[in-house]
Amino acid sequence: MNASSSRLAVSEQRDEILEKLGEVIGFYSATKRRYSLLLVTSKSVSGLLAQHQEGKSSQNVGIKNDAVYQLVCDSFDMLVIDLLSVRQALIKDGGLLCLLKKNPDRLRRCEASEIETVGVHIGSLVDVEDLERFVAEAEDRQRKQIAQKINSALELLVPSGESGTKEGVEALIKRFIKETEPLERDRNRFRAHRYEQNFNKQSFQPLSTLKAQLDAFERLLGALHIVLERPIDDFVDEDGESLLFEERMFVADIQGTAEDLADIIVNGRTSKQ
Repeated sequence: MNASSSRLAVSEQRDEILEKLGEVIGFYSATKRRYSLLLVTSKSVSGLLAQHQEGKSSQNVGIKNDAVYQLVCDSFDMLVIDLLSVRQALIKDGGLLCLLKKNPDRLRRCEASEIETVGVHIGSLVDVEDLERFVAEAEDRQRKQIAQKINSALELLVPSGESGTKEGVEALIKRFIKETEPLERDRNRFRAHRYEQNFNKQSFQPLSTLKAQLDAFERLLGALHIVLERPIDDFVDEDGESLLFEERMFVADIQGTAEDLADIIVNGRTSKQ
């Protein structure tokens, strides 16, 4: 293989890594959107049951529409099952993290000189004589800020002494597997094998506990996005919350939909009818 074909192979591999990253972020976003709906629905059901409990005897309080309740429970099961599938898409052969293990140089520290600036705003108060120096200094600050952001994200993935190494990526994979072990137990011993011998109700995770698993995914994917894509934008809202995973959220109003579902489950029909 000559130098030209070698560079082409590396370029194609890097394109594959970025393609895999975008694919997995899409898978995760499409899966995660169920969590918000389930969480609000659960709270709404609890609220309605508590209201009924205050005015009725306990024997008259309960689920009126068990069919819709079953659908919501099934959606919760599939959320866990699909999350583990996203995890497998990351760690199994051909997955994103395995590709990075073969190309560990993608997870290396960034130098400010590697960053291409996107231009800086020049105010009208800057003297023309100082313009060139002003632009150069502003672009230098911008490059350093972006490089710092990339390297801070890299530290979340691999320690500085292991960046750019196969060992560093292997340690990252092991850490992520350990962080998401509760998800694997929940899926394999509760959700997907409920009627088999290895069923274990102790492996069940309520929505409040499952949030830690979502956080593990978002820490990993968010840091990988910054290190591999090197975006100029921060992808956060005014409260500092990540917008990276919001692209595939439901068009429907989550709050209103959850309240309608809770109304049907507890009262047998929606009060809007």
